[in-house]
Amino acid sequence: MAQDGLARAIRPVHTPLDGDIVFAVAKGRPLTSDLMDRCVQLARIGSGAADCLARGIARAVFHAR
Repeated sequence: MAQDGLARAIRPVHTPLDGDIVFAVAKGRPLTSDLMDRCVQLARIGSGAADCLARGIARAVFHAR
């Protein structure tokens, strides 16, 4: 879901030769066992990941020299 952050910040994105890729590693508590709660938690984490990646790209561009 973090890949959506690339699409928010880069135009065009995912062209055949640009090499866009996102790697993520997480460590923490497991998600809850209730299926609906788990889906909500996963959606919130993914949305946050996309927001963070888009903001990180924007910050890198604005601070580039």
